[in-house]
Amino acid sequence: MPNKVYTCYRAILKAKIATEATIKIMDTFVKIRRLINENKDIFKRVIEIENKTDYIESALKEHDNKMEDKEYLENLIERTR
Repeated sequence: MPNKVYTCYRAILKAKIATEATIKIMDTFVKIRRLINENKDIFKRVIEIENKTDYIESALKEHDNKMEDKEYLENLIERTR
């Protein structure tokens, strides 16, 4: 009989721990959702800045490639005269 009591008690403890863990996980997701909602504008701004940075980086690479082209440089110099 003591073995059955121990097994039953152990199952109850495990169920309680599992329930507490589930509640903590749910609370964490609620906090994350709240954090995202409270900072939507910041996240949007970061994405805008990343997009601008990508565009500028692409433009600079294109410019660098053109600067390696001797004919392009000669035409550029000609236009400034």
